Amino acid sequence: MYNQFQTKLPASRHTKKLIAPVKKTAEELINTTAGCLPYSKFRLFHETGSRTEYEALYIEHRKRLNVFAVMSLYEADSKWISALEDAVWAVLDEFSWSFPAHIAKDKTPKEAAENLDLFSTETAFALSEILYLLGDRIAPFVRTRAVSEIQRRVIAPYVKTDITWPKNNWSAVCAGSIACAVIYLGLSDVWNTIENRVLASLQTFEDSYENDGGCLEGPLYWQYGFGFFVYSAELICEYTNGRLNLLSGEKVRRMAEFAQKAHITADFVLPFADAPHNLRFDIGLLHYLKKKFSSVTVPDAKYEAVFGDDIRHHFCALIRNFFWYDEKLETEGTYDRSCYFLEDSGWYINKKHRLYFAAKGGSNAEPHNHCDLGSFVLFSGGNFILDDLGWPEYYNGYFGEKRENDLCASSRGHSVPMIDGKPQPAGEAYSAKVLSHTEAGFRLELSKAYSAPGLNSFQRSFTISDAALIVTDTLSGEINDFTERFVTRIEPKMLGGGVVKIADFTIVCGAKAEVYVSKEVFTPRLSICKMDMKPEETAYLIDFRLGRQTPGSSVTFIIEKSAGSF
Repeated sequence: MYNQFQTKLPASRHTKKLIAPVKKTAEELINTTAGCLPYSKFRLFHETGSRTEYEALYIEHRKRLNVFAVMSLYEADSKWISALEDAVWAVLDEFSWSFPAHIAKDKTPKEAAENLDLFSTETAFALSEILYLLGDRIAPFVRTRAVSEIQRRVIAPYVKTDITWPKNNWSAVCAGSIACAVIYLGLSDVWNTIENRVLASLQTFEDSYENDGGCLEGPLYWQYGFGFFVYSAELICEYTNGRLNLLSGEKVRRMAEFAQKAHITADFVLPFADAPHNLRFDIGLLHYLKKKFSSVTVPDAKYEAVFGDDIRHHFCALIRNFFWYDEKLETEGTYDRSCYFLEDSGWYINKKHRLYFAAKGGSNAEPHNHCDLGSFVLFSGGNFILDDLGWPEYYNGYFGEKRENDLCASSRGHSVPMIDGKPQPAGEAYSAKVLSHTEAGFRLELSKAYSAPGLNSFQRSFTISDAALIVTDTLSGEINDFTERFVTRIEPKMLGGGVVKIADFTIVCGAKAEVYVSKEVFTPRLSICKMDMKPEETAYLIDFRLGRQTPGSSVTFIIEKSAGSF
């Protein structure tokens, strides 16, 4: 079978570990009926901007599909096949496989039913893979209807339109899923028709990564988008008998290494861009990549994703966590203590010291962009001392006119200065230039990160050691109001004399400043994976107001861990 799959799950300790929560959920659901997806919930996004009510019901259908498919591959009991057939039938009954947030308000019902987005194409992939794995164990009537719906909703609309997707995860997920569905259904004539378009979209996805392999969308989108790229590339390679090998390039190897660079420790990851702070990894994907590229490292298996960690319920990732797991790699658990500079991405990541430190250059026109040039995180003892807030709950307008003012996406919510009372603007014109990078520090020119007519030069340098981070900002030009900001989710304490304490760290300013602490509550995006965060989080914004700055002004901050607290 394709993908090193079998008709039954492998018999191993790992399978027993992963199957336990699946079986528990399956037994809870076996005597229940799938709910409908009512119009009253479907219309809410366009009426109120809220996504969660409809999407929760939609994802519940995928959860049922996954657990009953996996149990059908684990046990021969016919009750699981019967439940799976009902789960498939419920998905086939859905009006559209797309999220309402991805369907334009002016679409006709037919256009909405045939809309090609992440979730409609993923559904086609999941259904076709389940049909392939379970073969004639699924009733012919259900199988025939499922094939018909996959073709009507996804494959036919793709063939008859010239749709393409942007340079981000969509190109891999959508095109890759369609390719997998066509291959699994044995539609060779369709494959001959779409091959070049699929390859062009997968190349667009590869082009969305920098040449250094950096994923500007963040670690979770790496696991999501690059995962789909790998799943489809592997299947395409097998289907074409090696004629099309999309995983052979040097850039793909660097893309594969991104996860280890963005990994901090345990299940903590670097939360630049739209990203969580915690991420359980898909062990099947990483074991596959480790065997493909020896330079890939795999975190300790106790931080792998188990059923329920990914509450989007991507079947392709779940099933490969069973089939692509390699027990020989189980105990690797490599902790990467390197210092990385991703030259094209502008990311500096230093794990060589007892403090974890990362800072960001780049531009303010990146995929899932945050206005965060010169921003940084400092992590110690299981806590983000100075933080990047990551992503908020996605709402109507976050990917449009409201984004630049959102606390999480705006430079207001990052550890960067406000100049003349203004944050960094969004747009390609606003960028950072890296001046130097070593294992001891990082230096940037940030004058083009701001729209400040009086600012000629703004250099920010970081010096990192085992116990302290030193941040120095040097200005050239006339600035009427310069305010340094530091962001944390740990409530700070004012110690007097301009000293601020965060946990067992202090921030000491080397210049006279007025210090203020304000706070804002935000809603992090918890609906996509488990995170070490609450439904509402408080961001503490620590401002050192330095006032008017003249040419050559410089200010230094020492962020230091208390002696004996390591």
